[in-house]
Amino acid sequence: MKKLLLILMFVPLVSFSQEKNILLTLGDILKIYPNQFPGAYFDDRGNMLFDGDYDADSDDKFKIETYLSTYFKGEYITSESCTFEWYSDSDGKLISIKSIYFSKEEDKNYPRIGSEILYSSNGKIKNIIHH
Repeated sequence: MKKLLLILMFVPLVSFSQEKNILLTLGDILKIYPNQFPGAYFDDRGNMLFDGDYDADSDDKFKIETYLSTYFKGEYITSESCTFEWYSDSDGKLISIKSIYFSKEEDKNYPRIGSEILYSSNGKIKNIIHH
């Protein structure tokens, strides 16, 4: 929990680009949450288009809006997690972060409990929500 709070203190300093003065990178976050659960692509209504692998031959590729992937600190589902939602293009390329959601292991039930950072498509922080 202390590490999660430390991460949240530095979130405004998080950068997902290759700039020189980065205090915390995506790689740093992934060191804490190393176990990736297979991601999925979604349309603008939240409907899942591709579970896991992107299909370049599908007509649904033009509906892609976001990509969602969850990373766990330990065991899948039962440990602390960090969920990334990315803006994505029709080629499955991840463009920029849409949101990051941190949750504790005991917070897996709804309603959501944790902290969420929402970004605009230009990369600026839009909102920070503490559920």
